[in-house]
Amino acid sequence: MNITAIASSVVLAALVAFITVKKKAFTIPAALAACIMLVLSAICGAWAGIVIVLAAYLTIFAVDMIIGERSEKITGSINQRSGARGLVQVIANAFASTVAAVFSFILKKPELMIVYAAALTECLADSLASDIGVLSKKDPVDICRIKRIKRGLSGGISLLGTLSALAGCVLMCLISFIFFGISVKVVVAVLVIPMIGILIDSILGSLVQAKYKCTVCGKSTEKKVHCSQKTDHVGGLKLINNDSVNIISNFLTAILAAVYVLLF
Repeated sequence: MNITAIASSVVLAALVAFITVKKKAFTIPAALAACIMLVLSAICGAWAGIVIVLAAYLTIFAVDMIIGERSEKITGSINQRSGARGLVQVIANAFASTVAAVFSFILKKPELMIVYAAALTECLADSLASDIGVLSKKDPVDICRIKRIKRGLSGGISLLGTLSALAGCVLMCLISFIFFGISVKVVVAVLVIPMIGILIDSILGSLVQAKYKCTVCGKSTEKKVHCSQKTDHVGGLKLINNDSVNIISNFLTAILAAVYVLLF
């Protein structure tokens, strides 16, 4: 156990929590959850755990600071949640990676830290695809129904969003090379499989995530209340929201990466 890495993670976690809460990027519970996950990452994966998770969180934070307001103007009336990222959002996007790190430590299998990197990469890629993709000039295409849908609705894909996700995967892959070496295994696990993960996320968003329609303005939305009135459920499963889709796709990414890493 690397005591220096753990001590550093505590300091870094406190700093990240302070900045993200002050800038209203995370709520206080979300920031605390992120801190716990950062320290756990240090305990289980030492410097690899710290640097990889920080790269993901700080990239998301930077994008929020740069284009957050522009994105929210477009998606604020559509997305289930807007504003600062909450506790459920952080857990939905980072729980799978934390589980991978813990198993890596308990089973004494350092190769599972590659799975940790893969899960965090999928989280980052999905966030970039969503936050940057909505700035595309054209509405995205529903991945399953092959038709234009409003920007911000789940299940839509755009060229800008896809390229943003790919850029995030490339960044995380390059960082992973530092700790796990340059190999085909790292490229597949940290670049290819996370891209498959966001594809799964889009398919789930299109087919099973709950969708609603406002009874007042007629807009499609993911909110149960719009224009101060209850919306009509028009598609998907009521129990499946964006957080549910995120945690399912993130765990599937981790499972695919684990199977690949352990078998190949």
